[in-house]
Amino acid sequence: MHKNKTLDNCITYRRLKGKVQHVIESSAREYWQNYCNTLDKSTKLGTVWRMAQKMNGVHRENKISNLTVNGSLIETNKEKTDIFKKVFRTLAVIKTITAHSCYVKNHRIKS
Repeated sequence: MHKNKTLDNCITYRRLKGKVQHVIESSAREYWQNYCNTLDKSTKLGTVWRMAQKMNGVHRENKISNLTVNGSLIETNKEKTDIFKKVFRTLAVIKTITAHSCYVKNHRIKS
């Protein structure tokens, strides 16, 4: 259509586009009805919501984003876990030292 923008081409394009949209909508409706027929009282609500989101085109990525630490790209989940553990340990040590120094400082003042 873009090369030959004639009135006939535009009309044909819009007519065919409408037919395609109708087929997609009716297929989606039929798929949803078939899915609903498989549901029973033991079906988890989360499963139904995920299917509804998929049918609405909502896509969620469960992958953890890549990280950059000190200029190095961290891509694998193993590397991310190792970095998390290292940072968590460091923060725990800092918190412990801070708590200890506050205790010592307060203890000296009271004595």
